[in-house]
Amino acid sequence: MRAVLFDMDGVLVDSFDTWLGVLHAVAAELGTEPVTDEQLRGAFGQGIEEDTRTFFPGSTPEQLRALYDASMPRYLDRMVANPQALDVLQGLGARGISRAIVTNTQTSLAERILLGCGLREEVDLVSAAEPGVPEKPDPAMLLKACEAFGVRPADALMVGDTDYDEQAAVAAGIPFLHYDLRAGEDLAAALGQG
Repeated sequence: MRAVLFDMDGVLVDSFDTWLGVLHAVAAELGTEPVTDEQLRGAFGQGIEEDTRTFFPGSTPEQLRALYDASMPRYLDRMVANPQALDVLQGLGARGISRAIVTNTQTSLAERILLGCGLREEVDLVSAAEPGVPEKPDPAMLLKACEAFGVRPADALMVGDTDYDEQAAVAAGIPFLHYDLRAGEDLAAALGQG
């Protein structure tokens, strides 16, 4: 294994309450019904393109990106870093293993979240949602990370908590490890560092 690609939300950070706040704020701004806990649980990890279809029909991805950017700072205090994330990322780096974040969260927010949780310095690359870049379950972001590291997909590992992550990994030919922070799983043990 030469690289580990991590999904961010639900793996390295517990951002569920943050995203729920953001989605409520966006719904209020757009004059739509608030997204419920249950709706978000069922769609957690989907990208902004899918958000426009499932939560905010009639909106555009560009409009949502701007609203997410404007709303996120008010809810960052609800974000909780995985208590094992820093040690795991540092341990991988010490072993010479490249570390990437591959997330359907837009780049501006992913960078803000990683900085706020004290994890950005331990990540070599952030491959995040951008206009024109297909979101997971498409494998494009994962393959982009492997290419940037000069690593064959078979020599990487994707760690994620959703079907979107797994489908993207399978499509990219990257081994997949299911890990869910909210389920109380041990990240270090899952990666063989425990």
